[in-house]
Amino acid sequence: MTEFGASPQPRLFHQILRTSGLSLLGKVGAKILGLGHYIVLFFFVLRAEGYGQFGFILAYVGIFAGLAEGGVTSIFIRQYQDSDDRANGRAFAAAILLLALQGIVFWVLCVVCLVGLPWLNDLPERNIALIFSTLILFAPSSVCEGSFRARFELRTPVLTNLVGYAAFFLAILPGSPIDTLPEIVAVWWIVAVARMGWVALCAFRRLPPDFREGAGEVPGLLRESAPLFLTRFATYFYYRIDQVMLRMFFPEESAQLGWYLSAVKWTEAANLIPAVLMEGI
Repeated sequence: MTEFGASPQPRLFHQILRTSGLSLLGKVGAKILGLGHYIVLFFFVLRAEGYGQFGFILAYVGIFAGLAEGGVTSIFIRQYQDSDDRANGRAFAAAILLLALQGIVFWVLCVVCLVGLPWLNDLPERNIALIFSTLILFAPSSVCEGSFRARFELRTPVLTNLVGYAAFFLAILPGSPIDTLPEIVAVWWIVAVARMGWVALCAFRRLPPDFREGAGEVPGLLRESAPLFLTRFATYFYYRIDQVMLRMFFPEESAQLGWYLSAVKWTEAANLIPAVLMEGI
């Protein structure tokens, strides 16, 4: 019998508190390192024109990567059961299979648009974007990170993300031999793949997916995640479509996009703490 005023679930309270702290640390650290990336690339390495091209690549591929995830990770976290590893293994496998399928579909769509749309296929950074778009195929990594969030264990994904951001920052510092757009995008790709691969490896060790039984749950998961897909569609377009449209309709003015992204970065820096706190855990 608990004493009056004592918490009946102190362990859960401590888990939530610890998770919130780690999440806040990860988001603040990522925002600060992201600002460092911008300062180095915009003022010392790529300048405004190259930074505009770099920003377009990240924004364009980011739209399709976000659509490939489509809210599946949120559904998996909602279905997670603390005491049923077998059910969690099936749900984990179903989410991985569905995200792998969606990753292929949206990667193909991304490539088709880059090659087929006249506003995109003449851009000088198109070939770099084509190679970078292969990151969309790693869509299952999002549910691997989600498996840690479902257990209130954010140390692995948070530290991995921060190490990845820091590694990229060190690689692009002034004086580094990595000073062209293709090289910088290649380093970003390598860091992203390494980060996603490590998180996936750790997730598989903690929660082995049961692909044989999980395959049968894919259709149900697809139906359940469909409403969230529309939300993700609106969100990713809202945050990135302006950058893509500026580059598409003003192909000779990548420097203008660079200056636009510069203004966005300083706005984000001015609202760093309020924005992170509003996002929650």
